[in-house]
Amino acid sequence: MLVPVTRDSYPLGAADHLNLPEDLSQVGYLEEEYLVSGTANVYNWAPAGAATVEVANAPYTTRMLVRRPIRKERLSGNVIVEILNATNLVDLEIGWALSKDYIVRNGDVWIGFTSKRVTAAALQKFNPARYASLNWANPRPLSDPGNCTSLVSIIPGDSSRTTENGLIWDIFSQIAAWARSNDIIKPIDRIQCVYGYGYSQSGFDLQTYIDAVHPLAKQANGNPIFDGFLIATGFNSPAPINQCSPPAFRLSSRADKERRCADHPDGVEQRDSACERARRADSDQPQDRFREYEIAGAAHASQSELDFGPAYADILAAGASMPPLTAGFGRRSPLNLGIFQNAAFANLDLWARKNVPPPPGALINFQNGAPVLDQFGNYTGGVRSPYLDVPTAQWFASSPGPGLNFLLGYVHPFDGQHLKPLYDSHERYVDDVVNTTRRLVLQRYLTRDDGEEIIRQAKNSDVPTLADIPSDVPDDLR
Repeated sequence: MLVPVTRDSYPLGAADHLNLPEDLSQVGYLEEEYLVSGTANVYNWAPAGAATVEVANAPYTTRMLVRRPIRKERLSGNVIVEILNATNLVDLEIGWALSKDYIVRNGDVWIGFTSKRVTAAALQKFNPARYASLNWANPRPLSDPGNCTSLVSIIPGDSSRTTENGLIWDIFSQIAAWARSNDIIKPIDRIQCVYGYGYSQSGFDLQTYIDAVHPLAKQANGNPIFDGFLIATGFNSPAPINQCSPPAFRLSSRADKERRCADHPDGVEQRDSACERARRADSDQPQDRFREYEIAGAAHASQSELDFGPAYADILAAGASMPPLTAGFGRRSPLNLGIFQNAAFANLDLWARKNVPPPPGALINFQNGAPVLDQFGNYTGGVRSPYLDVPTAQWFASSPGPGLNFLLGYVHPFDGQHLKPLYDSHERYVDDVVNTTRRLVLQRYLTRDDGEEIIRQAKNSDVPTLADIPSDVPDDLR
C-alpha cells in the first residue's frame, strides 16, 4: 500500500528530511513509501544445509522506501534491496548514503526496508498514525515452549518475546519478488537484475540469508530471486536465524570462513573496512562466486551515514539515541567509502549480466596480528586509493575512547613542512594523483566517474601547502 506524504506526515528517512536534505526531483528521481504485508516463515538452520521451517505463515507488516527514476526510459534494470541498518535502533539507509550518486547516475532503483521490530517500534513512536499497522508479532504465544525466555540478539534490546526478528528472511525475498513483478520499476528493453545489500549488522543478516534462505527463494521459473549480493563490512559473524537460536556457527577458523560462503550460485562481493578481519579466498566456481576487498585506511563507520541519514530531530522523535557524531580526535574520517562501494556495485553487475569476473580480492597486510604500515603510518595492501598512494595525511581506521569509537576513524593531515619534501610543486602532486587514479580505474577498483572527481579535487587542492582531504559532501551542500 502506497502511503501518501502530506505536510504533517512524511517517511522517517525521507530524502528531503535527511541531515543534508535532497530534492530527488532535481536529479530525475522520486521517492515512495509503501506498507508491505504478507506472511513469513520462522526458520531454523544448521550449517550443513538450507533452513527448515519452524513456524509457517506468520502475518507481518513492514515498510519500504523506494527511490526510482521518474522516467521509465532511465531505468537501468538494476534494483538494489537494502536491509536498513538497525544498530542505532532506528532505520539508517547506509547503502544509499554511500552510493546515491552512483545509483542516480546509473538509473538504478533503490529499495530500503525496515528489518526489525525495534526499528518498526521507532517508526510508530515517530508517527503513530502513519505507522500504526506495522506488525512483527511472534507467531508463538507466550505459553508456547518454543517462545524462549533467553533471547538472542545482536544489539541489546532489539528483540522481545511478543515479536520475532526472524520474519526478516521471507520479507526480504518477497520484496525482491515484488520488485521483479512491479511494472513501474521494470525496464523497457533491459533484463532486470535484483541485488541484495547489507551494511554492518545488516551485513550479518545478509550472510545468514545467503547461506540459509536464499537456496529456498526461487522465481516462478526456478531461477534465484536475487542475482547477487554485496555484503559491506559485515563478514565477522552470521545473524541468528531466529531470536531463540544462536548463530549456526562462528568464524573461528579459515575452514569455517570458507564453508560459510559455499554454494553461492550468484556473485557475492564482500567490501570490508580496514578494521575487519574475517577473510577467505576468491572463487570463480559456478556455485561459489566470491570476492573480498579490504579498504586501506577506511573505518567501519562513515561520515556520510550521518550526513545522508535521518535528521537528528527525527531520530530523537523516534525515541532513539544520537549516534556518535565525532571520533576520538574530532570529526569522523572523511575518507569517502562510497567510491569503493560504487566500483563493487559496478563489478557485481558486470559479473551477473555478462559473466565478467571482478578484479582480484585485495587484503590488507598483517604481520603477527598487526597491520603492516608504510613510512607514513598508513596501511599497506588492500584496495588502494590516491589518498594512501599519493598521501597528504595519515588515515586511522579506529579511534580511542568509549562506546562505538573503535568503529570510527579519523585523519591527521600533513602540514606544509611535511608535504613540500614529497611534492615539489602542485603540478607534481596532480600528476601523481592522475597516474595513480587512472591505474585504479583501469583495474576497476574505482569507477571512471569517481576517478575523474578525485582528479578534479586534486587539481583544486592547495598541495603542497595544505593537505588534500576528500569529502563525501557535494560542493553545493558544504
